[in-house]
Amino acid sequence: MGSSLSRSVADLSSGDPAEREAAARTISAAACKPANREVIVEVGALAPLVELLGSGSPGAQEAAAEALANLASQTPSNAKAMVAAGSIPPLINLLGSGTDGAKAEAARALTNISCHSPSKRQAIASAGECWSGGLRWCCACSQAWSLARFWTFLLAAPAHKASRAACKLLLALFKPLL
Repeated sequence: MGSSLSRSVADLSSGDPAEREAAARTISAAACKPANREVIVEVGALAPLVELLGSGSPGAQEAAAEALANLASQTPSNAKAMVAAGSIPPLINLLGSGTDGAKAEAARALTNISCHSPSKRQAIASAGECWSGGLRWCCACSQAWSLARFWTFLLAAPAHKASRAACKLLLALFKPLL
């Protein structure tokens, strides 16, 4: 896995959009195995994945969000590293502007990051005010449960009153879908 993983990480920063998307998908697939998750972060995949969230093609953005969601799954050290790498703002931005698939993966990544500690929930709650874009998407998307679950985690974070009120509203709207 070592050399092929290093090549995939290098391809995340290549100029070719198709190569960037393929590399993110390869890393995402490797991150499905718990034993690979910390290794992927150690070889430097986080920074280019975070960059891809904001500058990649729609398919690359979805693949990068999926990779981050997989990397954060049941791996608190990776979730902490993702917060430090600045992944929260671009993931939140995808909730309002990405494709349906990117939005679903961004919600899953934020959920996986936030479930490890109250401080991560606070970092996410403090990071953005684009919840209305996420709400419009969720009301129309079959993946609504993922974002609703994310909001449930945020409710436990001591956040701004407006954010807490938005979370309560979203939870009430999504309860029938859970």
